[in-house]
Amino acid sequence: IFRDSEGRFVQLGWADETAKSHIVTRQGWAGCLAYPRELYEISRPISNLPKDDNIWTMDATSGRMTTLGIRPAPQMTNLRQNVTPCPLRSFTAMRSKNFALEVTFCQLSGNEIFELHVRKAPCHGEVTKIILDIRKSCIIVDRSRSSLENFGTNSPDSGSFHLLSNEDLHVQI
Repeated sequence: IFRDSEGRFVQLGWADETAKSHIVTRQGWAGCLAYPRELYEISRPISNLPKDDNIWTMDATSGRMTTLGIRPAPQMTNLRQNVTPCPLRSFTAMRSKNFALEVTFCQLSGNEIFELHVRKAPCHGEVTKIILDIRKSCIIVDRSRSSLENFGTNSPDSGSFHLLSNEDLHVQI
């Protein structure tokens, strides 16, 4: 983590390879540099949170709650040239080795489950699934079929998130 020229906190990280050692030896590498992220403070008026939510710090004096925010580093936006927006209702498939997907889901009821299939092979044998379960407040990344090779991947990975009431879900992949 370092401060950039604008004083923002930027995080660089290494995404570890979970492949077995003989596969790492054969492919000649293990892991990659993760996408740079900006760390920042999110501040909102205090609202009703789930009882088990220990992510927010409450300040009754100011009537605000704060937490850590993470987003793509702003320096990366210059790398996105020729961006073509596409409404989700008309989006069916994208065929590309490299892509950036930014989606906002609005007017949520709280019971939605969104499942995104990334790098899906034409034969459907390989696919990485990203599942956003609003009802259970969790995100799941299922890499069990990300490759036909047996990489020994512990999958799926999951984590929790909580949307505030009337909050939109904004996802960047």
